[in-house]
Amino acid sequence: MNAELFINSVAVSGRVRVDPASVRDAKGNIRAEFDLVQEVGAVVRVVPCVVTGDGAARAMQEIKQCQLVVAAGEIVTPGGLSARVWVKQWFIAEK
Repeated sequence: MNAELFINSVAVSGRVRVDPASVRDAKGNIRAEFDLVQEVGAVVRVVPCVVTGDGAARAMQEIKQCQLVVAAGEIVTPGGLSARVWVKQWFIAEK
């Protein structure tokens, strides 16, 4: 099943893979870069997502607000939806 995240008020569904190497750019600014993996039947679609600046912090907050629980690769949303997810590292929060 899919997990649903709300980033900048836009709902996107799928599985999320986070790339920790891209969390901060060369200038030290937050850069949240991840893949949203959508499966429709036998079709797998990977949507690269990049959120920078305040939007990256917002993305992190939205993920936390969705209360995604990561355990053995599974996430569960408040609505009870579960999905396979690969989370290597959480976003770094702005200070």
